[in-house]
Amino acid sequence: MKNILITILLCFTGFLFAQNKVVNGEYWFDSNRNNVYPVTFSSAADISINADIDVSSLYDGLHTISIRIVDEKGIWSSPTSRFFIKHSSNNSVEASEISGYEYWFDGDYANRKNEDITGTIKFSLDKNIDVSALYDGLHTIHFRFLDRKHSWSSVASRFFIKQKSSSGLTPVKIDAFEYWFDSSKDQQTYVDIENKASFQFEENIDVKDLYNGLHIIHIRAKDTRGMWSSAVSRFFIKRDSLLNTADNKISELEYWFDNQVDAKYVVPLGQSNLKFMDQIDISDLFMGLHTVHFRFKDTGGVYSSVVSRFFVTQSVSSVTENDIVAYRYWLTDKAVHTGEIENVEADLMFIDSLDLRYYAKGEYIVHMQFRDSRGYWSTTVSDTVTKLSYPFAELQFENTDMCKGDSLTVRVLAVDADSVLLNFGDGETDTGKVVKHLYLNDGGYTVSVQVKDTTEKITMNYHADQTVTVHSLPVINLADSLKLVDDETEVLDAGAGFISYLWNNVSGDQSYLVSGETYGVGDHSLVLKVEDLNGCVNSDTIFISVSSTVGTDDLSSVKLRVYPNPAVNFITVNWDNSNLKNAIIYIVDMTGKVVSGSKEITPGERIAVDHLSSGHYLMVLYINQRIISVPIVIRD
Repeated sequence: MKNILITILLCFTGFLFAQNKVVNGEYWFDSNRNNVYPVTFSSAADISINADIDVSSLYDGLHTISIRIVDEKGIWSSPTSRFFIKHSSNNSVEASEISGYEYWFDGDYANRKNEDITGTIKFSLDKNIDVSALYDGLHTIHFRFLDRKHSWSSVASRFFIKQKSSSGLTPVKIDAFEYWFDSSKDQQTYVDIENKASFQFEENIDVKDLYNGLHIIHIRAKDTRGMWSSAVSRFFIKRDSLLNTADNKISELEYWFDNQVDAKYVVPLGQSNLKFMDQIDISDLFMGLHTVHFRFKDTGGVYSSVVSRFFVTQSVSSVTENDIVAYRYWLTDKAVHTGEIENVEADLMFIDSLDLRYYAKGEYIVHMQFRDSRGYWSTTVSDTVTKLSYPFAELQFENTDMCKGDSLTVRVLAVDADSVLLNFGDGETDTGKVVKHLYLNDGGYTVSVQVKDTTEKITMNYHADQTVTVHSLPVINLADSLKLVDDETEVLDAGAGFISYLWNNVSGDQSYLVSGETYGVGDHSLVLKVEDLNGCVNSDTIFISVSSTVGTDDLSSVKLRVYPNPAVNFITVNWDNSNLKNAIIYIVDMTGKVVSGSKEITPGERIAVDHLSSGHYLMVLYINQRIISVPIVIRD
């Protein structure tokens, strides 16, 4: 399926109808009003139509899409039309090389001439074309060009006159002319004149047989070869000769609204100059957009042509002391830009208000509206504007306040630039448009970018408004190790100025009490993580060794056996001292964390260890007020 994406902003109420809302719409292609497609959307004052429209049934080439909308009162807008070209390929349209052209004369397309050329994007046709077979006189030559995609351009046509060589010929002069009125070509008047190379038409022409009113006179000249020129036509008005035009005045105003020509108003007048707007009564019209049509009749009974103007009726009590206080504009289908007018007394140079930094170089249509002090927007005024190359860049950051070790993400929004050079302020640069950068040192940095249009040879430099701040990490020092016996305690001080303290992932404060009894005999580790006022986090680890105050029996005297070791699912503890009936056992990991709680066992009892991960552990036994530590290994 072939689709076109069309985006059209249709404002039916904001500045035309003060209260009405758009409720529906329809569109059609070219002039095919018999195939109208509906457009549905939610009721609103301003409607933005942004949709894929199926064009698969259309032939390849130039087409027109027309869209109109209807408000809640059933009043339709005038159609908005846009040109577009349908291509059979789904590929984006891009410049294609010209590979050939053809041309023909007048309407003789069957005898066209074809020429192949070397592929090029730009082509200047400089060729002597044979016209010997053409008759002398006015002709038309038609050209069109073929690209590499086998698509033809539109036809370009030019008039030319073929003449015999002037060598040895008598100079051509005018020897007659003829004229006729309106469409009466068969009633022309023929006038012979003396042969002249140039001729100024000064003739008293009899118009007594013409009716009073608007007419057209057509005049053409004949040369000494018998060749006629093209006809020149001019409008004129015939009036009765009895009327003294110096005394002529406007005698009557006639006007009507919209299409109600049968409901004309006639206002008698008697002036040469007239400010007639005060004569028009609009009290019976509904609020909204209308058209007024008016014409004047003079004292000779001759009517002027009809003049039509749009106007909007609004419910306002007074329009005195009204000022233009704001404006808004948009280019093509881009976003609307709004501005306030600070000095309503000063002249507004609107072109100075256009901010085109975010638009690529090229030609645009700018649409403008102005708001008065009552809050009403004017109708839209459109004009063309050309944006010259002006390389522009804007820097966007995910975060400009960070800690050492974090990466800065920079995005470059560049316009009219085919070369980008980022400078991070620390001596490092990059040419990308989305870049991550790591600062090795803390401090403040200003990021800048240089953008170039290498074709136009224009270079611009921009600096970020924000300063990138890199904070140092918080400094803590718990020492490398701490040795205790099981009946000792020690207070560790992490230092002040941090907003959080985590001791082995448990929230605490600046001080931490280490107890040998709590940790138990063995080697342990304690990790402290702190966060400072800048949100920066750092950590430190201290290793704690706890020894026992009670002597440890020699394993040979107790004859303690732990098997199997390494163990998989179970481990057995046994001893042969009949005086030792039971023992208290627990298992700790290499960080000092108790992973299997204390349990009273008897000799030869099996202990489940299948819940432990593979690795090295310490089995601690309390036997007869003695502590025995046995290293064990658990395997999967």
